[in-house]
Amino acid sequence: MIKSEGPAIITKDLTKIFKSGLFQKTEFKAVDSVNLTVERGEFFGLLGPNGAGKTTLIKIISTLTIPTSGTALVNGYDIIKQEREVRNSIGLVGVGERIFYWRLTGMQNLLFFSSLYNIPLKEAESRAEELLKMVGLYQFADTRYMNYSTGMQRKLAIVRALLTDAPILLLDEPSIGLDPISARQVREFLKEHVQRKMGKTVVLTTHYMEEAEQLCDRVGFMSRGKLVAVGSPSELKDKMKQENAVVIRLENGGPWVVDKLGLQKAWWSSESGDPTGKGTLRVVVESDNEVPELIKSLIDSGVKIVEVKMEEPSLYDVFVKLAGSQVQVEGPVRRPVFGRRRE
Repeated sequence: MIKSEGPAIITKDLTKIFKSGLFQKTEFKAVDSVNLTVERGEFFGLLGPNGAGKTTLIKIISTLTIPTSGTALVNGYDIIKQEREVRNSIGLVGVGERIFYWRLTGMQNLLFFSSLYNIPLKEAESRAEELLKMVGLYQFADTRYMNYSTGMQRKLAIVRALLTDAPILLLDEPSIGLDPISARQVREFLKEHVQRKMGKTVVLTTHYMEEAEQLCDRVGFMSRGKLVAVGSPSELKDKMKQENAVVIRLENGGPWVVDKLGLQKAWWSSESGDPTGKGTLRVVVESDNEVPELIKSLIDSGVKIVEVKMEEPSLYDVFVKLAGSQVQVEGPVRRPVFGRRRE
């Protein structure tokens, strides 16, 4: 696919309305007048909680969903009038996709999908082997997909999306559900190989702020279908320099603390695998004078405070301030299942 001139992706007043109920009278704006430009070679992140509109926006850009109004250009092609050219310009990895054949090996799956794109067999096998080596899956190429761990499945999905050598890669929640080691491996591959070595434009959706801060040149915050802010992680955090975050470790807390105290700029993070309420409450404050009253309110509510410290604002804090929503932390650990070595 020959790269066109100009930005990789441009959206103009992009809107998607879903209708439901009797006579389709109930309307829900999943994407609300989004104007966005993603430059070529850029690593761009769409951030927001579940239901913010990230996945719907990706589906529109990739021609899987038709917008209600507005338009978009992908690699210079119109998503409505030049659908085929748009699809040839992108590699897409959906969240929790189920497109692989479980009884086929990783290599067999890749060769099958290559045939759908009319890639000659020898070329397809050579390209698949090269990509499998890059992601550390070459020794498992002859292992059946059903025996792949979640991390291995996600890596194979990225390899499949790269088979056609399209200039733009769209990733919907690429590290959701991965253990920390697999998530780090996926992120390193995307940054070092896909963006820097291959020169691809990468757009990913995520609600993991650490992931966005590690990977993205720029990020866009989505809330209730709207794009509420765009900029580099450092630019967005600079806007909160006059504020600080109070980080409070609790023994018996939970999301209920945020609701009970009516905290407007706060989020709760439970310790992994702990059902007793151990975790961290993070609250953005405009002045240190607010901290004593916050501590008193927590004590009055019956929680046990383990530690209190002040930190500079993070992307979590920026998002909570902009969207008024809590964000999620990394998912549970899953152990990998290994197959035999490829000769």
